[in-house]
Amino acid sequence: STNFPHHSGQFLRHSFAAVLRRNRSGGDCAYMSPAMTTQNTDLRRDYRKAVISKGDKQSTFETYWPSILDFIGFTRDRLGKPVTRYDVTSEDVYHWRDHLADDCHLAAKTVNQRTAAVKILFKDVIGRAIEEPEGRPLRMRVPRRQRRRMIHQRDIVAFFKQLMPRDRLIAELMYAGMARLDDIMKTRRQDY
Repeated sequence: STNFPHHSGQFLRHSFAAVLRRNRSGGDCAYMSPAMTTQNTDLRRDYRKAVISKGDKQSTFETYWPSILDFIGFTRDRLGKPVTRYDVTSEDVYHWRDHLADDCHLAAKTVNQRTAAVKILFKDVIGRAIEEPEGRPLRMRVPRRQRRRMIHQRDIVAFFKQLMPRDRLIAELMYAGMARLDDIMKTRRQDY
């Protein structure tokens, strides 16, 4: 028999957290390897110097550096040959950005943060800016949050009337108390 945690919600949270950890670390989309880290000590030193000289902290460098390794690794695999900082082009950055969004399913904000790291590489380390053609910006549009739609009170009442008495009580308690089903199911008569 399969053992599930006591609360199915807890199981879902843990599963979701594992997926987030895998995606944040790159998961199946990571191109970093220990060999790459040792090969790029000069690039690492130059990149760190560029980030710190801009007034950013060491933590910013530590956040950005894995993106640089990922970009170089992705470009190396895409081109099928080793690449140096001088071999990469603006077109490589666009391919990597599209890979992060389409293949790795990263959010637009995450993709923008990672491409910001590569912009520093190009501008402050390599010495040339990334070419952004008209109508094709490197920065991805972050979707605006949709306004929540309010359900009209008459629709809510009509919904409740369709339910069986026990289910209606549960639904009305959830609605009135903004409670989750789990909270309602644990409620006892003595609680009121």
